Amino acid sequence: MIIIFDCDGVLRSASWEGLYKAYIKIAEATGKKHTDYFDSIESFKLWWNPDWHKNNERLGLPPWKTEVIDAIFHKVHDPHIHLFDWAPKILRELYRKHLLTILTASAESSVRKFLGGMNKCFEYVIGCERVKKLKPDPEGVQLIMRKFPDVSEDEFIMVGDMTVDIQAGKNAGIKTGAVSWGFGKKEELLSLNPDIFFDTPEDLLKIGKEG
Repeated sequence: MIIIFDCDGVLRSASWEGLYKAYIKIAEATGKKHTDYFDSIESFKLWWNPDWHKNNERLGLPPWKTEVIDAIFHKVHDPHIHLFDWAPKILRELYRKHLLTILTASAESSVRKFLGGMNKCFEYVIGCERVKKLKPDPEGVQLIMRKFPDVSEDEFIMVGDMTVDIQAGKNAGIKTGAVSWGFGKKEELLSLNPDIFFDTPEDLLKIGKEG
């Protein structure tokens, strides 16, 4: 199978503190008061959207500042996260049987830095700079699918931790898998009827064996 992984919350940790501090710095650097939008990490959780384009729009940031904003974000955010300890072993085992790809709302450079020696396991890493619309739009999934024109839809699976990941996979007409260890809430993920639910990282090894 061709596995399309989300990255943050799936292969590497996700941090509300990192996101919160990054957006405070972004607001300050662009002349905004973050307290006009959120004044605590809890209010930030309600304000934040996984599509960072929408966050930038809410802050009133001009599109031409995207590269500057991206640099600030990763400088502040990335020290708060890490590649999961289990990832190298599980990814190597999956690599032996499947083609692995990543579709992420983060910058490709940030993801590849964290993957380190695991980069060789991935056929493609598609970052936010490669698409116009982020998940739940199927653009990124379809971009990966077009790279394998001879592979049928039922041989693809989108694996993520948030509802936008599952929606993107379904919108592209492929199988979906939800993980329990990311930002997403289990009941919300299950309400979208993913084809498989992964309670533990080891459960990822069941891909291709379901049914």
